Formats: sequence, structure tokens, C-alpha cells
Amino acid sequence: IKNSSQRKSFPRTQSFYAQLMKGKEGESGNPFFYLSNSPWNIYFYLQAFMERMNFPKGVMLLRDIGRDHGQGVSYLTDSKEVRIEMIFNMYPSMSFILIGDAAEADAPIYSTLATKYPAQVKAIFIRKVKSKKRNRRVQTLLHQSQVPALLFGKIEEAVNFALKNDLILPVS
Repeated sequence: IKNSSQRKSFPRTQSFYAQLMKGKEGESGNPFFYLSNSPWNIYFYLQAFMERMNFPKGVMLLRDIGRDHGQGVSYLTDSKEVRIEMIFNMYPSMSFILIGDAAEADAPIYSTLATKYPAQVKAIFIRKVKSKKRNRRVQTLLHQSQVPALLFGKIEEAVNFALKNDLILPVS
């Protein structure tokens, strides 16, 4: 376990997120929702990390844990899909860019949401993991997506894809 001041982010992620926040209009008008299966009891740790690393400010939605969930209840009961659908329903006229990684269930969840809410999912970005097998599975899934979708290793790939799909403006 590391102190939040010892943690690092992937290189240039903050600047890419800042570009996404500005969008194709170049203004900081796109809200950010940080959704994680991390529990609420590490909120201050995550907040300190995000502030220190200069990530765009946004709403942080974490997982509830504790007695209320009871034995045998999976943390997936309060799943990302359910929480994202709640956000979509709260803001039905907004569109979203979904960002995740190939380590968990992000790609299948995001693909399902893109099919269910095609007007609200503008693009999907999934970061590669070390497992080539998992990356291949995710690539196949994203290839079938009805929205622009990218499995990327380096942030530059994501930036170029976002530029190509008119999601951001070039940095001047």
C-alpha cells in the first residue's frame, strides 16, 4: 500500500482528460464522472491523488461496502452498468465518452450501454493490460461496437483517435 503522494498515473492521462473536458468546442463544459469499484472509505486517498496529479475536477462515484450488502452479495450488484445507467437517466440529453481498461468488465459493460443508449455513448476508450489474451477478447468486442471504440496502449493513440473522431481540439 502506497501513500497517495507515491502513486503515479499513466503519462499524459491528465492532459488527455483536460482535452476531453474541453471537447471539440475548446471550453471546459464537459463534466467528468469518475466511476470506480473502489470503496468510499478511500475517497480522501483518491481525491488527494487526483488533485496532486492535476486530473480534471469531477464527480467521484465509488462503491458502497459494509453490513447493508450482507453476506453472499456481490459488489457487482451495485455495478458500473447500473450506476452509469443512473447517470444517463439523470442527464438524458447529454452524451458521454466511456473510458476504462481491459482488466475488468469495462469493455462488455460499455458495449452493452452503447447498444442500449446509442444517442448517449459518443465513444469508448479501453486501455490495454498485460494479458494479450484479454486484450484480444476486448479488441474483438470493440470491433463490433456501434460507436467509435478504441483499445489503446499509449495515450497518444487515444488522443489521435479522439482528434480523428472530432471529440477534441488539437493542442496548440
